[in-house]
Amino acid sequence: MFEEFPKWYEISMHVSSSITIPINIFGLIMIAFFSKEQMKNYRYYLLFHQICSMLSDIIINTGTVPVIYSPHAIGSPHGWMTEIFRSLLGMEHSTWLQTEIVFQSSLTTAMSVELLFFYRYQVILPQSHPWKLSKLSKLLTISIYHLAWMFLISISFHNIMQDDQEIVKDQFRRDHPDLAFFVEDKNSLIVVTEVNLNALIFLIVSFTRIGSGLIICCILILLSRYSLDNMMISARTRNMHLNLIRILCYQASIPLAAFYIPILCILTPQLFKIHHTFNLALVSFVIVSFHTFFGTFSLLYFNRPWNVSKKPPRSGQSVTVFSSEKQTR
Repeated sequence: MFEEFPKWYEISMHVSSSITIPINIFGLIMIAFFSKEQMKNYRYYLLFHQICSMLSDIIINTGTVPVIYSPHAIGSPHGWMTEIFRSLLGMEHSTWLQTEIVFQSSLTTAMSVELLFFYRYQVILPQSHPWKLSKLSKLLTISIYHLAWMFLISISFHNIMQDDQEIVKDQFRRDHPDLAFFVEDKNSLIVVTEVNLNALIFLIVSFTRIGSGLIICCILILLSRYSLDNMMISARTRNMHLNLIRILCYQASIPLAAFYIPILCILTPQLFKIHHTFNLALVSFVIVSFHTFFGTFSLLYFNRPWNVSKKPPRSGQSVTVFSSEKQTR
């Protein structure tokens, strides 16, 4: 039998935050103050991504410190946000709000990754291209896309919440007397007791959001490659853009793997009711807590903002990109 609240897990999460938060701050400083001039506007996209990652890290590692009592859809937070929100909103609403914040912060971090690929595609397009968006159009497109997903996730999650927690907790005690201590925690929250239509909708929306993000990144990569193949540019410029896209893929793949693989290890027992997976869920969360560390490390390694070019471009030298239509005129 395991403890109601494992202290080793709490200690592991705090040790993780003591490592990841300084690394994330170091990454912010390097991007903000030591970026190469050649990075131009790209560093602002990197900065936004780094800020989202750091906030998500703080929320998970110290703010909520979530415990999932796998394979049951029961969880409880144990971070500093718990006491603050509980005093303001009450017990049930506090845990619900913290769960919502974890979802939304993770979604925003995922969107910031997609934004990097979107920027890489837009910077390739010439000014005359019909898909070349202005700054205002980019802002509106990204905002509408992200807010729409935030709304869908929030509504679908709200629909699966059990309204009266005391009733469902009493029912859980009767159905699982040997696991009654799962719901003895005053901060515990039972999300769903049985698979129903609302639960299926939430799962479909969640997995669609994850899948759509990966699909969008792949489509942007293919569109970037197609645009480079149909533009009259030098082989050197084309290879430079391809190399930047390749670097971005390497950079993004490391933290995404460190996040999604453990999350799948948490969700799989929930979906198939695989028992004796409580410790697996905790270990998976500890691994998730390090994903921003891997993200910052890969960002700094592949972009190397401190590596200032020793051979600056000559005065007046620039790289001009022409579309095939303009060349034929």
